[in-house]
Amino acid sequence: MSEQIRIKYYVRTDIVGSTCEDVLEMPRSEWEAMSERDREEMMKELAFNSMDWGFKEIPAGESDT
Repeated sequence: MSEQIRIKYYVRTDIVGSTCEDVLEMPRSEWEAMSERDREEMMKELAFNSMDWGFKEIPAGESDT
């Protein structure tokens, strides 16, 4: 029997109320077989996929809005 593990992850900014969170469920054996670095990379990717982000060049003389 493969016991499941639940891991809560979140993304938060410095704006009040900006927290987004979710829960990952996976077999405990898979989680425990991962290195700390692999766990961190996986959770970063999940958190990053929970947000919208972007960038654009602001031409000289234009407003930043």
